[in-house]
Amino acid sequence: MLINRRKFLRSSGQVGLGVAVSGPVHGLLSRARTAAQPGAAGYGPLVDDPKGMLALPEGFSYRVVTQAGKTRLYSDHASPGVHDGAAAFAAPDGNVLVVLNHEVRGGPDDGGAVPHLRGYTWREDAGGGCTVVKTTPDGELIWETVALAGTSTNCAGGVTPWGTWLTCEETDKDGHGYVFEVDPVDLQANRDPQPIKALGRFVHEACCVDPDTLTIYLTEDTSNPYGTVYRWTPPTGFRGRSGALKALDAGAGELAAMAAADRSGKVVADLDQADTVGTSYTVTWVPVTDRDAARGSVRSLDGITRAKKLEGAWWADHDGAPGAYLVSSFSDSHRGQIWHYDPAASTPRCSPWRPRTRPSRHPTTSSPPRSAG
Repeated sequence: MLINRRKFLRSSGQVGLGVAVSGPVHGLLSRARTAAQPGAAGYGPLVDDPKGMLALPEGFSYRVVTQAGKTRLYSDHASPGVHDGAAAFAAPDGNVLVVLNHEVRGGPDDGGAVPHLRGYTWREDAGGGCTVVKTTPDGELIWETVALAGTSTNCAGGVTPWGTWLTCEETDKDGHGYVFEVDPVDLQANRDPQPIKALGRFVHEACCVDPDTLTIYLTEDTSNPYGTVYRWTPPTGFRGRSGALKALDAGAGELAAMAAADRSGKVVADLDQADTVGTSYTVTWVPVTDRDAARGSVRSLDGITRAKKLEGAWWADHDGAPGAYLVSSFSDSHRGQIWHYDPAASTPRCSPWRPRTRPSRHPTTSSPPRSAG
């Protein structure tokens, strides 16, 4: 049963969360290293799943943790669906907390919509949002609860060094198009949700955070014109902690869009023109003066670089240099690009995926499910 990423994510609205791997980790890592060698067979062919949910290579297994419309939330509502971006966090009691995006584009009555719990709902016109799922390390469900409701098209996002999740609205329609913070641990911190207006209103996809400077890099997935990469530089004295971003003024820090130039100094209009691993550009950042898109889309800036399907973002080292991995998943002329932006050199390089992620310096904590309200 072969399915692509997008089809799988869409079908997850019917399946839910949960893939557990059987067998010792060191054995799997050994197979991963073998798969990276030229001519290696990788993990082997997919084996048909008799339940018709998820085909995996031999030696792998999965467990359904939540299922849209079937499992129940802590509030006793049915689990929402249309799952997309997610992140896992360690709970101090040895269990696991997973934040799940629900990419519902319609209203609260649409299929898979997140229930509008009082205190956790931003707007009444939208059915997207986030839930937090607590499981055992083996993937047994303990509880699932609403952490954010009343947002739209929650697609991807990113983890913060202080142990929270930034969920991104992949739309700029009808006053939506913001980033929200979800705390998987202190669920009370999610009450009275407010958009992080300092990060702009546009068709957000994913983001990653420099753990040293707390600079945030954000991708935009849209067309007519295509989106770009943004950089938010925090104001002097900003300290990363749960709730600090939404407390900022709308104009706090600097939001800027990427302008990548080739060796001749000419700004590259579209990253699509790079078709060779190792291609690099010099980057400058064009300030965004209309963050809330009051005068038109933020990406309408002149002199910036765009790309089709700017999606994933992750902070990790490449050849010893820490930076932002940024993914343009496909375009008309290529099957996908992975870029690594090195802020020290102001250079993105089209690179193979070989990150060496540094461990977070910020431990996470937990709180009881009763804080869900």
